[in-house]
Amino acid sequence: LTWLWSKRKAQGVTTLVYMFDDGLVNSLEKVAWTVSYKIYSRFTGGDCVFLEDLVVDEKNRGQDIGTELVKEVIKRAKEAGAYKLILNCKPELCEFYEKLGFKKAEQQMRLDL
Repeated sequence: LTWLWSKRKAQGVTTLVYMFDDGLVNSLEKVAWTVSYKIYSRFTGGDCVFLEDLVVDEKNRGQDIGTELVKEVIKRAKEAGAYKLILNCKPELCEFYEKLGFKKAEQQMRLDL
């Protein structure tokens, strides 16, 4: 996984991750939870933070880990002086993010390459 973290860091992506210490070597199966975010400077001025890859392993769900991870990214976005934090999520996760103060905004468009 070292190659992945190095690549993401080079792309300006910050990743917070906690891994199980259960003998698995350099494997995604070791990830207990992770969240990534990137700060973008906008042409119109100000910085925007994009949150992605919020994942909590099934064994660790129901402990407010996801909530705390999002709160940490919100805190870091504020400290960076960003004026907004955005993310994409599945419709069934909207309520989770709305409880943290997010609101539905623009419609996402995507082109798979």
